[in-house]
Amino acid sequence: MYSFAGIDGKSFQLKSLGPPSGEGSYEDFLRLHELSPKSRLMLSVGGWGEGGQKYSDMVSSSSSRAAFIKSVIDTMERHPFDGFDLDWEYPGATDRQGRYADKENFLKLVKELRAQLDEYAANMEGKFKQARKLELSMAVPVAKFRLQEGYEVYELCQLMDFVNLMTYDLRGNWAGFTDVHTPLFKRPGLDEWAYEKLNVNDGSKLWHSLGCPKHKMVIGMAFYGRTYTLGSESNHGLHAPVKRWDTNGGKPGRFTNESGFLAYFELCQEEETWKRDFDRQGKCPFAYKRDQWVGFEDSQSLGVKMEWLRQEKYGGAMIWALDLDDYRGVCGEQNPLFNTLTKGLQDYKVQVPPASALTTTKSPNPWWPPSSPAASSTSRPTETTTTRFVEPTTKTTTTGAGGPSKGTTSPPTQECQTDSSGNLLSSFRAHPTDPRLYLWCVNGREITLACPPGTEWLDEVKQCVDANVSPVPADQMLGQKQGAQLLEGAPPSQRPPRAKKLESAPVYPEPARDSSSAGGLRRARSAAKEPEEALPFPLGQPIAWL
Repeated sequence: MYSFAGIDGKSFQLKSLGPPSGEGSYEDFLRLHELSPKSRLMLSVGGWGEGGQKYSDMVSSSSSRAAFIKSVIDTMERHPFDGFDLDWEYPGATDRQGRYADKENFLKLVKELRAQLDEYAANMEGKFKQARKLELSMAVPVAKFRLQEGYEVYELCQLMDFVNLMTYDLRGNWAGFTDVHTPLFKRPGLDEWAYEKLNVNDGSKLWHSLGCPKHKMVIGMAFYGRTYTLGSESNHGLHAPVKRWDTNGGKPGRFTNESGFLAYFELCQEEETWKRDFDRQGKCPFAYKRDQWVGFEDSQSLGVKMEWLRQEKYGGAMIWALDLDDYRGVCGEQNPLFNTLTKGLQDYKVQVPPASALTTTKSPNPWWPPSSPAASSTSRPTETTTTRFVEPTTKTTTTGAGGPSKGTTSPPTQECQTDSSGNLLSSFRAHPTDPRLYLWCVNGREITLACPPGTEWLDEVKQCVDANVSPVPADQMLGQKQGAQLLEGAPPSQRPPRAKKLESAPVYPEPARDSSSAGGLRRARSAAKEPEEALPFPLGQPIAWL
């Protein structure tokens, strides 16, 4: 996939974020059709850097959705992409300038876009050498509260050809402790509260349990590590304290030059200087040296994930990102992580169940009660959660012939707070009287929840924090855009920016290009993201997604 295109905030039309021609352009990317005719090359719109407000505005009316969809079709006509990918991060996320109505409106957009793509492909039969079915996909989070806010899972998965699960960045410096960011399984005794089911296995199962077919689910794999600065060099295990507020992660890498992560090609070059360990429950490696700590993936851990993927019968794997692998083979084998995935999928056939075996009706919503008495008789899956709902009650009275009488207790309810335009201000806010509680906006009404014992709600970061720790001034926090995502362990999903072009790198010299290399390939996914900068790296095998 080519990542990313964006949208214009006024016209809501699709626009290119890359160069109009030459290296890194659409045309340069689409040359892969010549090198690998069987590749399916798609265009992706969105990404973290695009923000959320433009997308929320775009889906809010039928006219703005129509303008966007027309521009997508026009782009497909000018450039022979094989499909289109939606990477809005995230519908309904008020911390990303989203609205409560995004969930419904995003589904409307997908329905309308699906219909127009199919109609366009049908009308184009005969224009190309062979009929060109245009695929539609989306990149999605696995944090439960993100799904609650923005995704009608069952309906969306019915309309998509495949769904890319962003099963990375599940931990990071924003958590306040060291951890691997792609744990495969829950670690009993280690993962609690919001982090209890925030792992690759449970996140994938959540999508499937809500009606997404396994054969459409593509699991995200990370070719980078999340880094931290330790609070003490002597405490370097999992969940060790870190210098959270004044470092924003570990030290920048030599080439990627960003705090909080390292590309695999940077890690492998310094492998001898790190002391390696392994999370035996989460199935991921981590390493430390002096006050630096990193949780990452290597060929061993990705091999375990690929074996799990095959056993669970998911639809495939996607990568973030190709150019973070050791694509020049400086540490040994060229593209070792990518090769691990291709070997893991060798001879693997995705099992597509017959239509009769697929769910044909939407499952009852497991998160809140049905809206009608008739629906209340429908059984729904039971669910265990560590979040404690609090329902403070007030006495009510009824007046009859005999005067006032005592009634049953009922929880007070209140409409969610909105601005002058009726837009939701925040999904979460502080309780007006009790710092141990906070309010969550659900279906237009606020419900009360309790923080874990010993913690209090801090509205600046939208998270329950240690009650004995003094609040940190907002300007010293992780950065404005990360603050509100701390709740439920949700990562800011800020992908590692693409590695900058190496003008001179004696330990990582520029190899001679061969006919199989592809300059300007942004993502194989689904592969790489972030609209920051076009990358003219040679990327090895021209495979668009696995």
